[in-house]
Amino acid sequence: MPNIHDNDAAAADIEIVGLGPGGLAAALQSAADGKKIVAFTDRNEYIRGQRLYLNAETIKFLKQHTDPEDQLDTQFWKKFSDDGGTAQTKDIERYLLRKLNKYSNVTIIHADRENPVAAVGKGESKNFIQLSNGEKYYTRNILAADGARHSFADLMNRDLAAGIHYIKTSAQERHRYHAVVQLKLKAGFEPPDSLLTSSSALSSYRAMSWDRFYKPKQIIFSNHDKTKFYFAGEIPKHIFEIKDPAERSDKLKKWASAAISEQFDITEDKLEYRISTKTPAKNRLQATVFEMEMMQTDKQIVDLADGVFAQIGDARRTPDYFFGHGLNDAIKSGVSFAKGVTEDKFEKDAYTTVIKELTGILKNA
Repeated sequence: MPNIHDNDAAAADIEIVGLGPGGLAAALQSAADGKKIVAFTDRNEYIRGQRLYLNAETIKFLKQHTDPEDQLDTQFWKKFSDDGGTAQTKDIERYLLRKLNKYSNVTIIHADRENPVAAVGKGESKNFIQLSNGEKYYTRNILAADGARHSFADLMNRDLAAGIHYIKTSAQERHRYHAVVQLKLKAGFEPPDSLLTSSSALSSYRAMSWDRFYKPKQIIFSNHDKTKFYFAGEIPKHIFEIKDPAERSDKLKKWASAAISEQFDITEDKLEYRISTKTPAKNRLQATVFEMEMMQTDKQIVDLADGVFAQIGDARRTPDYFFGHGLNDAIKSGVSFAKGVTEDKFEKDAYTTVIKELTGILKNA
């Protein structure tokens, strides 16, 4: 596809780096508003299986773009209802991408490892994003939705001396070590009839080397059939520190199974990891450990030659992975940024108010 934004005069209204939920939502809102968009992504497929609660604003935004004649849309909302008002990240991303692909004012550039986004620079009157092959795409505004590694912010610092830093938030998780684990019911076992009302005592977790005076914070999602389970929560430090992947996966299975058994009449021997032969990359997401330190960018907006730069989602702030995994935050801020782009300027006040609300600066956040 020829580059139609290869000079200042043909600059796009917005260039978006990263097409996760926030980037997709920003691109979709921009496209619906008739703006010219270039989006850069390194994704070949959407496979993230996190199960999330969607807040009212996210649901409203998604439903604004629902086509009642589209069978895939009908299936999406039926599954959302069947699964208790939750959805998997991959399903939301696929939903948004289907909508985005219907617009002709959107150019999606696949910037993979062989030809990644390599630089950001200034033209005569506009800024540009450059790929490693030298191709330049000019734009008025840039939105980074490239995740927690925030590599584009690093380019902004390197190439435009943007002075973007990451600082610790005032609120931090009480325990640093966390994991997400995805399990399924083994073949031959019947799903549980209902939720349990009792819960495990602290002593049961101490038996698995939990050394805190409080019970671990955790949340369990299941699908409608109660055959698939998603665990997110605190884990003992010693599990986080295990180097051998097989040993760590085994320990995580035991830990997550104990948490699942608090809500469902299911013991560990009835559960197993969901292994995909069609999409092996999914298997790396079945058991993941990470250390939580809540960070956020110290700059909401950076001025460009004829527009602004901003970050949303994980690139802006460490997400609250327990419930929305940052998705609700990313979609709201992405849509707000898209609405802030006008023909002659960026409406800063409305966007920064939204960011302050999401960051908890305003009392009504």
